Amino acid sequence: MTDNLRKNTVRDSQGRFTNGNHGRPLGAKNKTPKAVLKQIQAMEQAAVQKLWEAVCSGEKWAVEFVLSKILPAQRTIEMENLSAKDVKQALQDGDITPEEARTMTLALKPLMELESFELWQERRMR
Repeated sequence: MTDNLRKNTVRDSQGRFTNGNHGRPLGAKNKTPKAVLKQIQAMEQAAVQKLWEAVCSGEKWAVEFVLSKILPAQRTIEMENLSAKDVKQALQDGDITPEEARTMTLALKPLMELESFELWQERRMR
């Protein structure tokens, strides 16, 4: 990519903009015509129908795509009680990973501080 992609832009040998050259000037129009965008939007119903058909016929790529959009990025964990002891026990039992335990304890600390602060305020008001 040693040649310039646009006549007014200067790029280095790796295709990056050089110092002082920020690429597209402010207010520049998008190259994709509005008519093309409207055509893509008009395909919405047909695309959803084809995806539905692919899922129903068991196409692996379609199922994976739909699940990637529905399921959370990380595993969700349901616990009866969420205390430090419960997290420790779940970790010891192998129900959660060390990283999941760390994430839970990071969330627990401010909640426990808030709870103790609220208890302190209640006692002070009495």
